[in-house]
Amino acid sequence: MQHSHSSKLTRKGAHTRERILDTALSLFMEKGYEATTMRDIASASKSSLGLTYRYFASKEELVLAFYTQMTQELATEVMSLPPDTVADRFVQLMRRKIQMSEPYRDAFGAFFGAVLNPQSPIAVLGNQTTDLRHHVGNLFESLVHGATDNPRESVARDMATILYAIHLLILLFWLHDRSPESRATNDLLLITHDGLVWLRRLLRFPLISRRLAQLAQTIGPVFTPDR
Repeated sequence: MQHSHSSKLTRKGAHTRERILDTALSLFMEKGYEATTMRDIASASKSSLGLTYRYFASKEELVLAFYTQMTQELATEVMSLPPDTVADRFVQLMRRKIQMSEPYRDAFGAFFGAVLNPQSPIAVLGNQTTDLRHHVGNLFESLVHGATDNPRESVARDMATILYAIHLLILLFWLHDRSPESRATNDLLLITHDGLVWLRRLLRFPLISRRLAQLAQTIGPVFTPDR
């Protein structure tokens, strides 16, 4: 996966890169991901086609840059979570994640088909996002470690994998939620909170912790590879 070089850019260069990325997201929402061309993005961002390709080699790289940006914002939110239970910290994080994602909701919808296609270069669980998923998996492990009811190390790692999967499912539900003010998503978060509270209590029993480990080992290679 190609990583962002924004940290090495001049202030003007970083501004140009951000403008191109923002323009691309707007066009994806307006015209659709497949219908938008790099020439469209260059024209709308008032950049030459050559300059646009200098910052982003393809539409796919633009989407991956967006993924990276969202991951960086998620990392900031995880680090700012107050000490609390795993359930409370997870739901707080998801509320912030949804709030951060709201301006980009239509953009997610625009490239939704490609995101879920395992053969697509921008597949959310594809090879191009392996490094990002590894990083996000570590963020959820930090969420668990910082909790007041932090379980032992091996269980914490398994729980982080499960939370990673749950967070993607909640985001998928939210994207499809058309209830007023996303009330259905809010209800789902409350149900998830209660479920995590009970799961944490039940992890005291060896049988439950073994089943959690089995589940994490099964889904881990897909959601959080190489962890």
